[in-house]
Amino acid sequence: INEDEFIFSTMAAHNKFMTPEKEQVVRDMTDQLMQNGENASQPCLLLGKVQCGKTDTFLSIMGLCFDRGIDIAVVMTKGTNTLTKQTIQRLNKDFRFFKDKGTYGQKVIITVYDILDLYKRGGLSDYQLMDPANKFILVVKKENTNLKDLIELFEQNETLRSKKVLVCDDEADFASRAYYQRKGEMSLLRIAEHIENFTKLPAYCRYL
Repeated sequence: INEDEFIFSTMAAHNKFMTPEKEQVVRDMTDQLMQNGENASQPCLLLGKVQCGKTDTFLSIMGLCFDRGIDIAVVMTKGTNTLTKQTIQRLNKDFRFFKDKGTYGQKVIITVYDILDLYKRGGLSDYQLMDPANKFILVVKKENTNLKDLIELFEQNETLRSKKVLVCDDEADFASRAYYQRKGEMSLLRIAEHIENFTKLPAYCRYL
């Protein structure tokens, strides 16, 4: 395990599908996402054929971004409860090595939340947010209620807005940023506007 890339190298060591080619993609995408400059807020696109391992790759990118300073990953899914549950299960599986063990001095703790559950409990506390060991993954359906809850949690918490955020837009062919440029449906336009508005809230936000 590389201590400088503790999360990514732990995930890669337990990933039988990790190849040198895939690792290079992960590193190239992470370099693009974490760059600074006038184009830093522009989305990065991970494109691949069906069943080629895109989800596995974007989770690895998320892990390496955590290593490089990202505090919170927002994973956006299509608006179905079934897909949300599947996404949470997959995230808990891939990040299972970083669960809170209740031991002193644990290097990294990654906690996965459904945005609706997190909203009902009042969001993340400053105590949680100020612990440098804590990383968070928020799963958000691309529908009005979920996105409004996400926006409200960030609007009401200055500490949350100060964190470095990575948005991972899974199934980006459906209701994503600038989707309204291709589709004229009003509900999808509102969802795209919510997503765009959210990306402006954190002081540091990158979009995959």
